Amino acid sequence: MDDSNDDSGNSDKTGVFKVEHTRVVEKTIQVQMPSGKIYGPYSRFEVLTFIEKKKIRGEEKILLEGETGWRAIASDTEFFDAIHQVLAGKKLNLKKKSKTESVFSDTNDNTKVSNVGTRTEYLDKSEKTAVVEHTRITSPLDEEKNPEPYKTTYPENNNVMAPPKSQAKPTREKKTKAKPKKSGLPRLLLFVVTAGVLVVAFLPDKSKKKPGSSSEGGESALYSAAAPNYTRALLTQLRGLHIEKVNIPANVTRSATLVGVPGFTLNGLKLISKVKLAVKNQATDLTQKASFWIQLSSDLQLLGVRVQVLSFKEGSRIGNVGKYIQEQLSKKNLISAEEKILIEAFIAHSTGDWEKVETLSRQLSRPIMTWLLEDSIWWSSWAEGKNNPLPNVASLRRDPELDISSKVRQNYRGKSGEILGWLQQLAKTEATSPLLWHSSAELSWRSSKNVQVQSTYRDFTIGLASLALYPPSIQLIYWTEFSRFLQSYARAETHSRALKNIDLLGAGNLVNAKPGTWWDIDSEGLLAREIADDILEKSKKEILSDRDRAALLVLGNSLSNGGIYLFEVGKYLLLAEKWKEAETLFRQMKLLNPRDEGAYFGLVWSLAKQFKFAEAQDTFDLMLSQIGNSKNYLRIQGMLHFLARDYAEAHSLLAEAIQRNPNDAWAHFFKAQAYEVNKNYYECIKSGNLAKLHAKGEFVLFVASVLARCQVYGNIGTQKTLKGFVEVVRKNPENISLRVLLVELLQFAGLPHEALKWMNEGLVKFPYSKDIHIAAGDLLFERGRYKQSLEYFTAAARLDSESADGWVRIAQVMEKEDKYLSAAQNYVTASRTQPDYPEIYLFAARAFDKAKKVDQAAKYYALEIEYRPEGITPFIEAAEFLLRNNAPQKIPELYRNFKGGYENDPRALIRLAQAYQIMGEVNTAKGYASRAVAQAPNDPHMNYKLAVILDAAGEYGLAKSYYLKYLKLSPAARDAGSLRSKLASPPYSN
Repeated sequence: MDDSNDDSGNSDKTGVFKVEHTRVVEKTIQVQMPSGKIYGPYSRFEVLTFIEKKKIRGEEKILLEGETGWRAIASDTEFFDAIHQVLAGKKLNLKKKSKTESVFSDTNDNTKVSNVGTRTEYLDKSEKTAVVEHTRITSPLDEEKNPEPYKTTYPENNNVMAPPKSQAKPTREKKTKAKPKKSGLPRLLLFVVTAGVLVVAFLPDKSKKKPGSSSEGGESALYSAAAPNYTRALLTQLRGLHIEKVNIPANVTRSATLVGVPGFTLNGLKLISKVKLAVKNQATDLTQKASFWIQLSSDLQLLGVRVQVLSFKEGSRIGNVGKYIQEQLSKKNLISAEEKILIEAFIAHSTGDWEKVETLSRQLSRPIMTWLLEDSIWWSSWAEGKNNPLPNVASLRRDPELDISSKVRQNYRGKSGEILGWLQQLAKTEATSPLLWHSSAELSWRSSKNVQVQSTYRDFTIGLASLALYPPSIQLIYWTEFSRFLQSYARAETHSRALKNIDLLGAGNLVNAKPGTWWDIDSEGLLAREIADDILEKSKKEILSDRDRAALLVLGNSLSNGGIYLFEVGKYLLLAEKWKEAETLFRQMKLLNPRDEGAYFGLVWSLAKQFKFAEAQDTFDLMLSQIGNSKNYLRIQGMLHFLARDYAEAHSLLAEAIQRNPNDAWAHFFKAQAYEVNKNYYECIKSGNLAKLHAKGEFVLFVASVLARCQVYGNIGTQKTLKGFVEVVRKNPENISLRVLLVELLQFAGLPHEALKWMNEGLVKFPYSKDIHIAAGDLLFERGRYKQSLEYFTAAARLDSESADGWVRIAQVMEKEDKYLSAAQNYVTASRTQPDYPEIYLFAARAFDKAKKVDQAAKYYALEIEYRPEGITPFIEAAEFLLRNNAPQKIPELYRNFKGGYENDPRALIRLAQAYQIMGEVNTAKGYASRAVAQAPNDPHMNYKLAVILDAAGEYGLAKSYYLKYLKLSPAARDAGSLRSKLASPPYSN
């Protein structure tokens, strides 16, 4: 009999929890106060009202209609979330809503309240769970169905995957592990010690082998059918990575003054990214510095530890490359004792040797070592089953400059209310951090008077999806702690599945595991996809919180077909103008699914906004070849033309896209933006309203932003618009970009005091936000208060060390104060921080020009053209600069680097002609000038320049014809009178 609709509370088909179910109806609630007094019955809405008024604080008990036993109020997820919101100083949105909507305007933990009751009821409801075989990610080079596992010898006490001695595992029966068999699988890395420098190749996915054949590069070893799906984000980045030669150049030098301490990260994706960047930089002078090789050595060793989770043998190969580089550095005396200690400490942390980390921390006093020691104490305390994870240790100093993760750890122990804010901030900056999800789960479990089973389970599950990126030591502890939770609150079968994963992790070589033995993120029981779907459904009705987006980012990278979840995060990054972050995310989406149209849409958008138009066009062409007749190609092409400032073509393409699909909110949105750029505010509002009509969820806010700008800047109902936009900001208090725009609009509308009020409130509310400090500095800058604005710009630069925004603003202040050399130096700093910042080298070149530093200006003009060769403006400016400074010979050299499709642009050709004329190559000059006139026959400037060149060549008759055409095109030109007199005299009158 089908009992899927049975609501009696006697069936649990999810296979997870051993808890009874509640009926799927709206029930009245009685409340028992700590004093024993009982009130009610109330509706859920009334109870939430009491929570907001702080009449209910979390120590009360509730009795639901139809139940026979009292339970803690915090056992209900919705009430628990509400109590945390109020304790954190937030308001609840208590406007009465339907059953299918949440009462929160911005919740961190509560997902959508479904039409079957609360989140708790949804996870516990009686339903049949379908068993689905999910497609696993496999290498395109590996088409073997059942690859044989490796035979790997593990030295006694040297297996880095073995659980640390101090780690207390849950009790389980001992099992005899089968010995791995020998495999002929190819290797991920070739460890070759020969003369030369580092060579890393990224093979294209199209290089396929026949079934059964081996691959020279051998990444297929990590793509077997047994590889867990949760590792897909890491594996897609590793694909095609080959290191063949590792000997460092003989002329590497070391700085005599500074110790080049490596920049460490625990995130595996960031490690791979840094290795790829090293490959990119190998042709530069960076390879001549020891710091380059020290960083690469540490990154490879730490990456090797990550890969050992999948294959002990392959991870060891990667680590050995890094070790060999370090050995060479030691022999050449190019690495300091401090650097060796740091690398050793991070490896000890990654392998779970916590005592060694503490020992090494006594040998080196640096903030980074303090941070590492603290992190080691945190995880080792959980490994030992302690509920006091950060004890007072004499060697552990409190450093206010440490990052957000340190704040989370420190505030957790004191059960401080501030931890909610720090967890929110960590969700913004490091969504994949296991610390974020582990801390959230523990707060709902061990640090709560009443255990929040569903909330704990949900946060643990999200964190599981990020583990592949982090050290094996953390993975083991995380799974062990999750298994302890399941042992208390889940079915025995569920608990045993977690124990099996711990066994597999402890042994290493997950690539050797039989298919189906790993409890994967996509497997029945974890409900990861249900969690992601709930958040996605919520996004259609309300604005997601930072934790919601963090959860989608983590789950989207791990679940099969997770692009739909990643796109929701990417959409936010695009609309929030976080272009580099968006580009990184959409590249990852494209790697995971080369036919994901959303990935191409986002990638084209983010690249174009960074002035990478040639790459954006290539990406668009690739999309057409991969997907064929893409449903939205006209909209994407129109967007590309709009961002490239080809507004006429953009309007034409977007109009055609709208004609084909009148409900395309994105097409209306881009059309509104195109009108806004041209200050056609009336048409902008018309298109904006159409976009608003079809927009959903978070997209509505960004459409509202475009409408607000057009209405205020166009002076179309300014007061009404501002009043409405103030309400939008109040309803979305956590949205920094909305607040920044409101300040900008108030300032423009002549309401500086109102703008200042909103800005000051933002600084108090978001003390660690780079964007809010930038906005505060901009506000002061516009008022001419440069000294005060400099303080905020400097703070912004410190708050986000990977963003160039702060340094660019500092440089702009320097320019206003006529300190051009200082401005140029700050632009250079910005370029090192963020090399892809739009036109950053052009800014530096202009400042060096004003500072009369000709050589430096020429260098940065050349860098801008080399970095963004598709732009015409840098070439024109550089050519004019070189002509002014008597260096015409460098213009042809720049032109050869000019590969963006503008080679036949008349503006480029005419300046090239001027250069050759000065250099005395008259015939070449005439050729380029003639081509320029042919491209722009009605441009008076082009005709005049060609006439001058012909004049200098003694071709007076021909020169006169172009002079006359110039006069016809510009009859009112300043030199018209003198030029006519000149043409009336010999040799022109002959």
